[in-house]
Amino acid sequence: MTRRGAHSIVALLLVGPWALSCGGGGEEGATQGGDTTRAPQATPDPIDAALEVFKAARGKHWPSPSPRIAGIYQSIFARQFAHAEKLLGQEALEHPSSAQVTLLRSVVLLFTARYADARPGFERVLEDGPTFGGSDIVFHFYGTCLMRLGEGERAERAYRAMLELQPGHAETLKFLGILELERGRPKGALVWLEKALAAFKELERTTGVDMAVLRAEVRTNLGEAYLQLDQLKRARHSLQISINLNANNSKPHYVLSRVLTRQGDGEGARRAMQTYRRMTTKANPPTGGPR
Repeated sequence: MTRRGAHSIVALLLVGPWALSCGGGGEEGATQGGDTTRAPQATPDPIDAALEVFKAARGKHWPSPSPRIAGIYQSIFARQFAHAEKLLGQEALEHPSSAQVTLLRSVVLLFTARYADARPGFERVLEDGPTFGGSDIVFHFYGTCLMRLGEGERAERAYRAMLELQPGHAETLKFLGILELERGRPKGALVWLEKALAAFKELERTTGVDMAVLRAEVRTNLGEAYLQLDQLKRARHSLQISINLNANNSKPHYVLSRVLTRQGDGEGARRAMQTYRRMTTKANPPTGGPR
């Protein structure tokens, strides 16, 4: 696989988080013998404006990333954030105005739960437009940042913009499903999550990269959706697949305990919760649904 190909795959996998004012006020002005007001002029949403610029740049050839930039992507994907920040510092010294450095720094902030700090960098990249290969991933990360900040409507807007640029982007499909779960719309979540699962399988087939951990995340969320729909057998089946795909993830055990409780299997629910507690250092169950 070429360095550029590896970089694209890493960028695709990175993830993994209400509306800003976008209305324009009306302007009054006298018109002889007629209405004294003009219709309000709507201000374009920054996401929509950026999308048009990024769409116009599709097909443009970009140089391959430098080894250091590729290393930063790899460090973020491996959750080695301290190392990523060290490399970003070195890159920033040589390229202080680099939009790619801005994007990657905001990604690190996003992944380390500093959402408000991450936001300005994503917005700067959107404003600057496409200046390097793979820059359209900013829509996905910006959507995740907005979701983490509680701006679900604008998060959906950013995610949908990402899908206009990359229709099969698996992580974006997954997060749209999570967003639907958080809104209490499990039927809508199923649609997005099934698409995400298919996209991860196709990505695995075409790249040869093992997507088991990522498919397990989708299966956990599918289990949550089926639980919300009271389709308990399907929920249990999906969660068991998740556990088989990734034995190191505690979250499906937590959801499974709720499914088993609903099915009246108190002992099984107790064991699942014990497994969850043993695998996690968190004192309380996760809120807002699985991730």
